[in-house]
Amino acid sequence: MLAYSMNLMKRRYFKSTLILVSCLLVSSCEPRLNAKILAGYPPTFHFDGNDKMRHFFVCPELPEDQRGEANAIWQIAPDSAHESSWPVDITYGTLPPGFSQITPRNGVKPPALEEGNRYTYHFVRGLGLGGGAFTIREGTAVEQ
Repeated sequence: MLAYSMNLMKRRYFKSTLILVSCLLVSSCEPRLNAKILAGYPPTFHFDGNDKMRHFFVCPELPEDQRGEANAIWQIAPDSAHESSWPVDITYGTLPPGFSQITPRNGVKPPALEEGNRYTYHFVRGLGLGGGAFTIREGTAVEQ
């Protein structure tokens, strides 16, 4: 009886370990796209990861339910050949190769970012959203 109980415990331990290892492997393979702001003005957003980007936009600080493409002061989107080309640095107001500008229309430059104002940036990726916030302080972008 004792041997049977020990065998049962070993099988349960093995199953639990196998499930844990499987979960860790699956979660480590989940596509991700990350961004961080590099110091400077205008800010440069450094993207890295293994997911696709659908589009990227910057908004003035607004209530969370208004932080969407409709209120973007600058929005760009990659073509299909560049939606997974990482790492890449995107400087506010400068259209990177393989991207098209959605806002403002007709290639008009986006407005200058103002000292002391807070802005949010957002990117829509293949499996969700990402983003953050920054302020222009003493002539440089500071991530919040």
